[in-house]
Amino acid sequence: MTTSSLLPSPAAALGTDTFLARFRAVRHQTEALCRPLLPEDTVVQPVIDVSPPKWHLAHTTWFFETFLLSQYQPGYQVFHPDYAFLFNSYYNSLGSRVNRADRGTLSRPALHEVYAYRAHVDACMAELLQAGHELPAAFAEVMELGLQHEQQHQELLVTDIKYILSTSPLAPAYLPAATDAPEPTAAPLPAARWLPIPGGVYRIGYEGPGFCFDNEQAAHEVLVPDFVLQNRLVTNGEYLEFIQAGGYADFRYWLGEGWELVQQQQWQAPLYWVQRPEGWFRFTHHGLRPLELNAPVTHVSFYEADAYAHWQGARLPTEQEWEVAARRFRPEAAAGTFLESRSFDPQPLPADADPDQCHQLLGDAWEWTYSAYHPYPGYERARGRWASTTASLCSTSWCCAGAPAPRPKATSALPTATSSTPTSAGSLPASAWHAKLLACSSLSLPFPHVRVFRPYPFPVASSDLARHVAEGLSRFPKTLSSMYFYDDAGSELFQQIMALPEYYPTRTEFGLLTAHQVAIGQALRPADPAEPFFLLELGAGDGLKTKILLRHLLETGASFTYVPVDISAAALDGLVSSLQQELPALQVEPQVSDYATALTLMAARPGRKAVLFLGSNIGNFLPADRHSFLHELTRPLSANDRLLIGFDLQKDPRQIRAAYDDSQGVTAAFNLNLLTRLNRELDADFDLAHWQHYTDYDPLSGAIRSFLVSTRQQQVQLGRWGKALISRPGRLFTPKIPTSLPAASSSNWLPTRACRCSISLPTSTTISPMWYWRPGRKLRWF
Repeated sequence: MTTSSLLPSPAAALGTDTFLARFRAVRHQTEALCRPLLPEDTVVQPVIDVSPPKWHLAHTTWFFETFLLSQYQPGYQVFHPDYAFLFNSYYNSLGSRVNRADRGTLSRPALHEVYAYRAHVDACMAELLQAGHELPAAFAEVMELGLQHEQQHQELLVTDIKYILSTSPLAPAYLPAATDAPEPTAAPLPAARWLPIPGGVYRIGYEGPGFCFDNEQAAHEVLVPDFVLQNRLVTNGEYLEFIQAGGYADFRYWLGEGWELVQQQQWQAPLYWVQRPEGWFRFTHHGLRPLELNAPVTHVSFYEADAYAHWQGARLPTEQEWEVAARRFRPEAAAGTFLESRSFDPQPLPADADPDQCHQLLGDAWEWTYSAYHPYPGYERARGRWASTTASLCSTSWCCAGAPAPRPKATSALPTATSSTPTSAGSLPASAWHAKLLACSSLSLPFPHVRVFRPYPFPVASSDLARHVAEGLSRFPKTLSSMYFYDDAGSELFQQIMALPEYYPTRTEFGLLTAHQVAIGQALRPADPAEPFFLLELGAGDGLKTKILLRHLLETGASFTYVPVDISAAALDGLVSSLQQELPALQVEPQVSDYATALTLMAARPGRKAVLFLGSNIGNFLPADRHSFLHELTRPLSANDRLLIGFDLQKDPRQIRAAYDDSQGVTAAFNLNLLTRLNRELDADFDLAHWQHYTDYDPLSGAIRSFLVSTRQQQVQLGRWGKALISRPGRLFTPKIPTSLPAASSSNWLPTRACRCSISLPTSTTISPMWYWRPGRKLRWF
């Protein structure tokens, strides 16, 4: 193992009993990690940068024997005179050693002899710590260093074992998956957000009591400009989009040296990814498992992380920016996925994670930065026989930051840990072995990650429209909330869409409400006919379908107030006017607001709230946003409230596609009107002549994807909001993604206590799943 030198803190105020307990716990953990292995597994060294587990067991033992027992236990005799040659790693002051590439040739000593060596040293260390005499401060410093050093090797063991097992044609699992471990699912994932961090002069580097590595010193001041940082790590699903978009075949996203490696090594995906006819899989400590799309992407090289960031229109953070963000958001170690979890992989971010917090900073993965591994100003090399040379790596390495999943929680409480990987390790420069067969330097880089950074793209705007535009255009793919379709012109165009012969959802819901108005009315109203309640409709529009239900409730003597909610004042004015003429006895309280505001205001009103969300509008949300929306939708509701949602179901793809790409071009005008609104309200300069409407339907996912496509390279200025948006020809700009559910899934799709009934749009045909196999793709182990 190549590592940066280590700098102990001043002698820890710890008694020998505390040291002994920690020593035994750390030593036990190392052996526990090796216990699932066969003896044959512990000798394998598939590549130069992987060390055999047997070597790790012996090397960490040699450290305590050499630097503590030989120095502080009178008359100590080394266990074997040749072990210093066999198990020294890089300590030049202690003489020659076995070449790093030859560690796999050490069939002797046998594994049981190495365990005997560990038992001997452990017993002597216990005797030394229990001797009762006072040990000097220098002993405490090196003792602390030895414990930290072995925990470093525990990180390496986790990653080395995984790579060793992955090279076997049998693909053996290190540990069986837990019997209650859930299969990877498309569980809701919080949408990525850009967190603004103001620029200024910041102090970075470690300072304070306790242990630190020398490359975390000396503390110093840095000038950092305004920037934004993504609030979570990039996921497998997001990186898969990069692959599917041809990212590995397009040199424009890659640094020159990285592109050469892509071609030479035939990189097509991160390490451990395997494509099969049924989809993507990933080799894990629990064997080959379906790719967890919402989990952070790991095992990517610096070049891959950089290429992904460029493809997204962003860049990686610098080391300084990462540490400023980590200090600002103060991550809690308890939130990380540390070694104690036994999952050995970072986990998906929970759906209820705070969107304003920067997550996954500790305990999940080392994260690539765009900083060279140079010493901090004021850095001093550590002294002592145990010290190596951080400075020797400073011209050939890139910085990573954070703390990875294989690290014990107790060692990862501070957001200042800095690591490096060399630009010339093995045969693949600037690539962690965990990504492309290489081991990294310094603190062992088990899970290099990409957390995308973008120079501050838009000022924080005061209006909701400007803020949402700033966030949406900072994402990939660029998106805008569907709520902004409905200005006055958009609402009028949508009324025209609902009258089109191709647009079946309105006619279908009209028929369902007509046929089932009695049952729906009974489900929505309280059991006591005299009890008043509120009927809220989100996105009321012209109320054509809802008037069927309103008329029925009035005729049956229901005591209720109709609360239509829409962001278009013109649409609500037209609805209220028509209701006054058609249903003069109806009590109406229109609300011009977004859905969340309306629900929050109504939650304080006494009585049942029956909420209508019709028109298959739920399909306007991306999957992650959909679940977030439903969570927010039901939060103000109680068990006494009711929720009625209209879902579309999968049917003939031609029928679905025609509904969202009509022959008269009304839907195209509706989507392009969004750009007209941005030009008017944000002083943007979208040239509509160079944007086209495009619709695509995916029968596998049930998503009808509606895009605006730039037909030429253009620069779009967002007026007073400052920054420009660059659009390449053919780049897809996504306003909305309506989704149709499989025919058999709608009844169980909405997990909410407030759901009491639902409308399911009938399906005319059932679409069979279609699978494909990429020609020429062979299953192989990396």
